[in-house]
Amino acid sequence: KSLGVILDRKEYSHARNNHIFIRILSTIAYDPEAVNGIIKWLGSRYGTRLFRSRVSVLELRCRLSTGSDLSQTIPVLFEVKNPTSFKFHVHAYVEAMDSETGKGTLYGLEGLGLSLGPLNGLPSRCPHGTIAPLQRKRYFCQNLSTTYAYDFLELFEVAIRKEWTNFAESIKRSNDRKEGREPPPKEKEILSPDPFSPPKHASNFGSPYDSTPTHSSLTVAQLIQREKEANAGATTKDLLYTVELTLNPDFPKDKLQDEAFASCDRLRPVSRPIGENDIGMVAWLVHFYTPQHPDKDPGQEPSFFNIDEDGDDAEGIARHNWDLESDGEKLRVDCEIWDFLERNQYPGVQEAKRKRKRKGRWVVLIANDLTHFYGSFGPNEDHLFYCASRMARKLGVPRIYLSSNSGARIGLAKEIQEVFKVAWSTPGNPKGGFDYLYLTDKDYQNLLSKYDGKKTVEVEKREGPPPGVESEKDEKFHWVVTDVIGATDGLGVENLQGSGMIAGETSRAYDETFTITLVTGRSVGIGAYLVRLGQRTVQNQGPIILTGAPALNKVLGKDVYLSNVQLGGPQIMYNNGVSHSVVSDDLRGIHNIVQWVSYVPACLGASPSASNTLDPYTRHIAYLPSNRPSDPRFLMEGTTDPDSGKFLEGLLDVGSFQETLAGWATTVVCGRGRLGGIPVGVLAVETRSREEIIPADPALPTSRQEVRQLPGQVWSPNTAFKTAQAIQDFNRGEELPLLILANWRGFSGGMRDMFNEILKYGAYIVDALKDYKQPVFIYMPPYAELRGGAWAVLDPTINPEMMEMYVDPRARGGILEPSGTVEIKYRKADLLKTMHRIDEKLIALDREEPTSDIKQQISKREVELLPIYQQIAIHFADLHDRSGRMVEKKCVRKVIDWESAREFFYHRMVRRLEEEKVLKIIQKKDFTRNEAKGVLKSLLQGIDLEDDVAVGRWLIGHRPEVVKRLDDEIGKRTTDLMGKLLENRSLEEKKKILLAVLENDPSLKSILQ
Repeated sequence: KSLGVILDRKEYSHARNNHIFIRILSTIAYDPEAVNGIIKWLGSRYGTRLFRSRVSVLELRCRLSTGSDLSQTIPVLFEVKNPTSFKFHVHAYVEAMDSETGKGTLYGLEGLGLSLGPLNGLPSRCPHGTIAPLQRKRYFCQNLSTTYAYDFLELFEVAIRKEWTNFAESIKRSNDRKEGREPPPKEKEILSPDPFSPPKHASNFGSPYDSTPTHSSLTVAQLIQREKEANAGATTKDLLYTVELTLNPDFPKDKLQDEAFASCDRLRPVSRPIGENDIGMVAWLVHFYTPQHPDKDPGQEPSFFNIDEDGDDAEGIARHNWDLESDGEKLRVDCEIWDFLERNQYPGVQEAKRKRKRKGRWVVLIANDLTHFYGSFGPNEDHLFYCASRMARKLGVPRIYLSSNSGARIGLAKEIQEVFKVAWSTPGNPKGGFDYLYLTDKDYQNLLSKYDGKKTVEVEKREGPPPGVESEKDEKFHWVVTDVIGATDGLGVENLQGSGMIAGETSRAYDETFTITLVTGRSVGIGAYLVRLGQRTVQNQGPIILTGAPALNKVLGKDVYLSNVQLGGPQIMYNNGVSHSVVSDDLRGIHNIVQWVSYVPACLGASPSASNTLDPYTRHIAYLPSNRPSDPRFLMEGTTDPDSGKFLEGLLDVGSFQETLAGWATTVVCGRGRLGGIPVGVLAVETRSREEIIPADPALPTSRQEVRQLPGQVWSPNTAFKTAQAIQDFNRGEELPLLILANWRGFSGGMRDMFNEILKYGAYIVDALKDYKQPVFIYMPPYAELRGGAWAVLDPTINPEMMEMYVDPRARGGILEPSGTVEIKYRKADLLKTMHRIDEKLIALDREEPTSDIKQQISKREVELLPIYQQIAIHFADLHDRSGRMVEKKCVRKVIDWESAREFFYHRMVRRLEEEKVLKIIQKKDFTRNEAKGVLKSLLQGIDLEDDVAVGRWLIGHRPEVVKRLDDEIGKRTTDLMGKLLENRSLEEKKKILLAVLENDPSLKSILQ
């Protein structure tokens, strides 16, 4: 508090590098774990306040006793640092006194989570050092509300460690739930776009500490126990392995985009201290372990099933093994990266390869260094970004970009700026303007000699001195400057050219691999476009803008915009769908990315990133939706029964659903989850009306904030665009199977929505589904409806190879709602005709003589019966919309009860994923898809093709047989082709053909023999 009071004074407002010294006078009994735990507890409880008070070092001196005899003590110094505000570095030193000189020396202690500190071997009374250059860079970034680029590696380690802790806790919760001790899962807190409004509660990628008690609420003993539990989950010492990448100086820059060169040729791994970079972009190859890709030996065979001795699913729980060796794509990536590091003789690569080969996963990490020209993009920055992104794309591994920049670099040629002179229109009168800029012959020749004849300026030779310049009257000629080139790159259009290059590369990377961006600081111009082109965006408080507020105010001629955050902060970008998630700090942003990556395969084309789960896929879904408006998230993640307090599980694994794009087009819910441990993309529909707020623009005095109501179960322009965008994200890079819980009554077709391009965005949904490369399951849950154009854009005939539709018996589907159908096809005349056909009184009256009295009685009876027959007609129309007719007309594949949908979709998903894996292997052997399907069908002879469990198990359990059969098919096909090729040819011609074939493919020798 005292330090805070001082820092509030104006003269100390920029003070940094504060130290706090604590001396404990009493002797402390030494318990290594307890002492270390106390330090971490103090740091975690007061860490944020210490960081905000700009405390860089906390020193704690005390005397420790190692036994029961308190007279035997050791002087110890604990030094606690928190350079990033997210992870504490604790160093312990013993002070040894020299009996002759009386001077002390500090010796560092190792073990128990401690490492040797910088004071090891120094005198105990050595003065405190000044602020180091590295710390100055950290302060510079912190002043701009972001984190120094190199410190993000430490944040990754903290986030990954938290993932292991969450994994261990989820297992514990599953066991507790199984024994009836588990309370319902807590809702996850996410950052509200408005920092002054209370936090919202919804499913989202949230804080790493949302689902667990905060450190400040833990005792020392609890903190120590949590540290032990977290460390039990993984080899925490080596969770992260990083290799910094730099540009290969020997690679010609004009060949960067030449596809003839391998992607690794453009880069070199480098081992150097942090902060030694000389350009404003840094990149790393990062290898880490997660619960989906752990640091353990791969299993004997991958299996989505846990089979007991009798061949049945044990407890209905899916335990996934990691057969990385048989996963050809993952093995290819590992081999390419380790070969790249070995070729460049990277230090320690052999030991790292021995420990990590075939384990864990790789990503490419790219970050702006804000301390170098404010993170602006020059040619070297563009080249490194391009090469690192291209490496990620060619390897097929996730590409993570940490964005904090000021756009394309603006520069001037200093060497010309310091020597040019001005030719005034009226000599001696600067107010009269100037004619041109020029160089004296001496200055021009100096430039040529200084830069070895390199052209730094375009000039035009003029005879004599400039008019009216007395000091140069003896000059025979001077040089008029027509173009400034500059001695160095990075002054103007070359930066824009590089911006175009990395924009195109980012767009290709989104199409070909997984891309995600953390906006950790401001992202301007090309930086903003890179954010959008990479699509998946996690935003801290850093604004995403094209032009800064001061520049816009200058154009407008008045101070309209208050800050860059007003233009592109989370309250704008989260609500318009540019930012998929919003976080409150960089650690939460990195943890968000680690969570997101956990749903993605290790590399493009690899097996799904499945996770062991103790939530049985055989369990029934406890939550039953009603025909009243409710939260669609309950369908996926379940909810607590308000009456009994019991947790009702949903379709997905408990706690696995993570929502994105929650701030935009809120009547559609999208996210990622797991079903029996298998990652899946999910779309669901709001049945409740939601508000859409369109902010007023301060630059337009007449504009006002607009609040629009979005009806549930109806696609508007924004919600249709969101649906298409989510489908594209699931498909490109993530390679997730897709589950759509369909419940739309159609598209909004009013004049405003037609003007706002509802037709265009609805067509985008069809485009996205047409190109989907993984299985798509469309399911209408209880009381759902799918009508009109909504059915048309989701019908499986759009992509019959991948799409399937299922329905619950209580769902409905048709062109119009029953009341609308009756309005058109069962009008009053038809209702009257039905009455006269069914009602006995009317039948009797129709037999009578049509007198006026009889006609009056008939009319009265018709009026009485009309309401009930209106309901009968609606019911009759509703009978046309039921599941039985959908199946009979082969518009849906099967009727699935909601309660058992979880088990059905698990088995169906396993089967389809395994089928697609086999089909892709066959197609790589030059088979068409239809031919590959024929081979697969022949493999499955004797198996009931309608039994998903049997087919899935057979494909998983008989992979060697599949490979052998495929080799036989290829051999047979080759023999047939060769027979046709050699038919009716002379012996000499046959020899020539066979020799040519063997030269191209020696592996055919055994077949041809």
